[in-house]
Amino acid sequence: MKANRMFAAFAGIALMASLGACAGDSTDEEAATETESGTSEPGDEGLSSGVTISYWATNQGPSVPFDEEVLNEQIARFTEETGIEVDLEVVPWSEINDQIVTATTTMRGPDVLNFGNTNAYRYGSTGALLPFTEEDLAAVGGRDKFIPAAFSTTDLDPITSLPLYSQVYGLFYNKKLYADAGLEPPTTWNEYVEQLEQLTDPSNNVYGLAYPGANNSMLMHFLFIYGRQHGVLPFDDDANATLNTDGMAETALQLIDLYQKGVVSPGSYESTEGGDAMNDFLQGKVATVIQQNGAVINGIADSGLSTDDFGVVPLPLIDPLSAGGEPIQSMIAGTNISVFANTEHKAESLAFVQFMTDNDTLATLDAAYGVLPVIEGAGLDFMPDEEWAATFIDILSNRSQALPIMGDNNAFQTNAGGEISRLIGQSATSGSPITLDQVKEALNAAQDMMPKK
Repeated sequence: MKANRMFAAFAGIALMASLGACAGDSTDEEAATETESGTSEPGDEGLSSGVTISYWATNQGPSVPFDEEVLNEQIARFTEETGIEVDLEVVPWSEINDQIVTATTTMRGPDVLNFGNTNAYRYGSTGALLPFTEEDLAAVGGRDKFIPAAFSTTDLDPITSLPLYSQVYGLFYNKKLYADAGLEPPTTWNEYVEQLEQLTDPSNNVYGLAYPGANNSMLMHFLFIYGRQHGVLPFDDDANATLNTDGMAETALQLIDLYQKGVVSPGSYESTEGGDAMNDFLQGKVATVIQQNGAVINGIADSGLSTDDFGVVPLPLIDPLSAGGEPIQSMIAGTNISVFANTEHKAESLAFVQFMTDNDTLATLDAAYGVLPVIEGAGLDFMPDEEWAATFIDILSNRSQALPIMGDNNAFQTNAGGEISRLIGQSATSGSPITLDQVKEALNAAQDMMPKK
């Protein structure tokens, strides 16, 4: 079955999950049809040809120049169709948060921007992003065009962002290393740990896993995913943090123990970049990586290797699940797109959002970035391997959950991720094992630093 037909078969199922030119600096203001408040409204008579809007785009591909080339090709098509110019600025992930915080604080941002979907509530609650009315949603194609699970990352009241790209985590493995060891990919966590020990051969500089131990974002994702299996959430129903639970401590120790068993490549302890792990994986220095689909697909393509050399399965489950645990094996990762509230060219900005979330545009962008569709009926023809496509569809369909929308996930990342990163580093240098009590103490400290609702 072709990947696009396979995806269509699952379309009804709930699938996932830089200060440039400021909005007030857009050109040709007098040409825009404006209301008394000075903002173009959807439904106005046509769009204002010749207007320039600004767009901050997160760096999705291997480099900023790569993204500039990919996006400018689509922007040129948009300009040809509408007459609207787009001033593009591609922003690295390491910089986008500070830039958006500055923009939302000063109320001087771009006309259109995107960001990681875990920050949808954080940025939306500032009042700096345009609340999408039903009329606005209709102007960009309506909420029903989006896959329900992807839309779940932004379905707030009011809605201030819409899905643009989605990703899920998988366990990627080197087929040759597994075959040489006589192993099949794991389904349970204990089985996985046993395999990592068997696959690790320090004398030949080969390890079972590379996982960036100083990457707070990935550590936070791990705490959420495996926390669900342990029956805990990082936030309660009132969006207050619940980091100091036994289940969260057990989850954190589960990861730390991998380092303490010596099955994680030594370079991982201080690594802040998932790309470091990918390089080791692609060079055959490690047998597995836990990564999002886009990073692996792009990494394989850039290296000139073939997906035939690698496989992917859902993350292994703890067995049995803890009391109240759920078989969640990925968060719904991805990127959302928004319009800045004080744009002077609302209609033109909405037209650009509609264009960016159009099937033809996303078909090109999804393929370029190796990400998954966010709209109903989209195809996966670009996916290099039909088995991979089926696996990602299954993870999205049946095994993923969005991070709590109302929780302060940025603080969760900084505080809990930071504490676990510290313990991972300590485990590498102290020579003494990290205990569950130490993990609980660290998570108590993280809990104390979390903002109260």
